[in-house]
Amino acid sequence: MKDQRVKILEMYKEGKLSKEQALELLEALDDYDFVMEDEDFRDESTGQGQDQAFNYGQEGKGFSKENEEGEGLRIHIPEIRIPKIDIPPIHIPEIKIPAIDIGDKSWAHNGGHEGTRGGVYRDRININSKAHYRGDVETDKISISGLGSFDGRVVAEKIAISGMGSFTGDVTVNKMSVSGMAKLSSKLRAEKLGVSGKVNVGGDLDASKLSISGMVETQGKTQVGQLSASGVYKAVGRLDAEEVSISGLLKAKGSANISRLDSSGVLKILGQLNSETIDIKLDRNNSYVKGDIRASSIRTQRPKGYGKGKLEAESIYAEEVDLIDTKARLIRAKRIRLGKGCVVDRVEYYERLDIEANAQVREKVKLDSFD
Repeated sequence: MKDQRVKILEMYKEGKLSKEQALELLEALDDYDFVMEDEDFRDESTGQGQDQAFNYGQEGKGFSKENEEGEGLRIHIPEIRIPKIDIPPIHIPEIKIPAIDIGDKSWAHNGGHEGTRGGVYRDRININSKAHYRGDVETDKISISGLGSFDGRVVAEKIAISGMGSFTGDVTVNKMSVSGMAKLSSKLRAEKLGVSGKVNVGGDLDASKLSISGMVETQGKTQVGQLSASGVYKAVGRLDAEEVSISGLLKAKGSANISRLDSSGVLKILGQLNSETIDIKLDRNNSYVKGDIRASSIRTQRPKGYGKGKLEAESIYAEEVDLIDTKARLIRAKRIRLGKGCVVDRVEYYERLDIEANAQVREKVKLDSFD
């Protein structure tokens, strides 16, 4: 090793190595053992050393076999052996996540939902594109501004439809408003129903309050507390109501049982009309009752500017009758007053009969009793 150091210094003095190159070589001799005496560096099969030899050249040429004068410095770099590290296999146990039962659905459904299952939705269902719910649904509010359909029974606090809604099963709701279109194939039960659009009920309709400025048609029986219609109401089945106010059109194919009827619109009743009190303000169009009218009292009048419409009826049975512009086959009552425009085939009265000059009565009969 001493000879090697001397050799490096001689090459530095001769200018064959720079100062930096000489220092690097001297440091390398301190760090490594260049003598091939250690058996650990010999090949096990051949016994030959596996250390690598390099010649360091001059003027920064790096390692080479020899310098320009055929002289070179052999630097032996021993082989570095990295022992093999055995890493044992790591066993990761299976993690089982139990099923989570969400229970009641508390989120709002927005947008479109194709084939959504029914269930309980604590908040609301909002449909602004297209949705189809299969099975029964119970929720706080249903809002439809797109196209929504429900196959099962629906129970809700509020239903608002400005788009199109279709319901196959029974619907029970506290408040329902329709400014679009709604088709119900079964029964509708509502505390309050307001319609400015169109509603068709295939089954029965049971409502405490019904307000119509659009159009409603019911195929089954209708039972309502208060009915007001400035639009059109068509009842195919029987109509039972406490109070009815008509400024539009009321058309009943069957019988109508109304405790109090106040009409300033048009009545078209094909069956029988039963009522306690009937007050009709004649419109420009005719109103008619094809069946009998039975009431405690009935009155027709014409406010100024209301046109020339008339009331036509088959028969009228009442205690108190006060009519104008009415045509009937038979009128039977305790007290009767017939004003202008009345045309009656037969009048049967018990207490009093007053007929104005421009009213026509073909036959008058005084009753001995009245029941």
